[in-house]
Amino acid sequence: MMINVEEILRQPLLLALGVMGIFILKAAIIFPLCICFKIPSRQAIEASIYLAQPGEFALLILGVAMATQLMPADDVQFFLLVTALAMMLTPLLFKCAPWAAKLPARFNRTPPVEDDIPQSGERVVLIAGFGRVGKLLGNALAEQQIAYIGFDHQADRVRALKRDGFRVIYGDARKLELWHRLHSDQIIAAVIAIDDHDATQSILKSIRREWPLLPVIVRAKDTADMAALYDMGAQYVVAETLESSLSVARLLMQQVNTDENTIEKIIKKLREQNELTSL
Repeated sequence: MMINVEEILRQPLLLALGVMGIFILKAAIIFPLCICFKIPSRQAIEASIYLAQPGEFALLILGVAMATQLMPADDVQFFLLVTALAMMLTPLLFKCAPWAAKLPARFNRTPPVEDDIPQSGERVVLIAGFGRVGKLLGNALAEQQIAYIGFDHQADRVRALKRDGFRVIYGDARKLELWHRLHSDQIIAAVIAIDDHDATQSILKSIRREWPLLPVIVRAKDTADMAALYDMGAQYVVAETLESSLSVARLLMQQVNTDENTIEKIIKKLREQNELTSL
C-alpha cells in the first residue's frame, strides 16, 4: 500500500538496473559460499539463483525506515519498487534456474577420450556413475589389474578423476551409444552406481534389452526398490552404505574370478582407506 506505481514510469531504467543489481549481487555472494561448502557447481548455480531475490522482510525494514525517517521518502519508495518487482520476477527465475545450471556443462563439455576406449580384445568392466562408490570399485579393480571404464555426466568430475588416474569417460550412461562403442563380448560385467533412481531403471532396462546375459550389479539408495530392480533383470542389488559399497566390490571381483583370499585383502584395504578419508 505504500508503493506509488507511478514511480515506475518516472525512472524505468534505474529501476531495471536496481532489480538486476540485487539479483547479481546476491547470486555473486551465494555462489562462492556454496562452492566453499563443497556443493557441486550445478547445484550451487541453482541455489544462488533460487535465493537471489529479496524477501518480504525487506518490505518490513523499508516500512520501519520510512516511519522513523531513517531514509528519505524518495529512496524508500525506490527500494520498495525494486523489492516488489524483484519478488514478482521470482517465479520466472525458478523456471530459468535449471536451464542456467546446465550452461557451464554445455560450454565446457569434455568429449569422450578415445584413449579410454578399450583396445580390440581387451575385456573390461563398465561402471555407470563414478562417485564415491565408482571410485571404490575402480580402486578394487585396479588392485587386480582388471580393466574398467567408468561413465559420468559431470565434466568437471571427469577431469578431476582423470587427473587422479581413473579411467573415466564423460557422457550420459543412459545413452546406449556410449555402451555400443564397446563390443558386447568385451564386457565382463556392468555396475550401475548412480544416485538417480529413474536413470538407474532406464539404464538397467536398456542393458537387459541389448545384453540379456550380462551380469549387472545395481546400487540402490534404499531397500524399497530392490524387488523392482531384480524384476528388471539386475543380478545383484545392494542398498547404499559404505559396507554395501564394499559388498558391490566383493560381488564384482567374484564375477571376474578373483580368488577369495585376494578379495578379502582388497576389501580390508578399501575399508581402511575409507576410514582414513572420513577422519
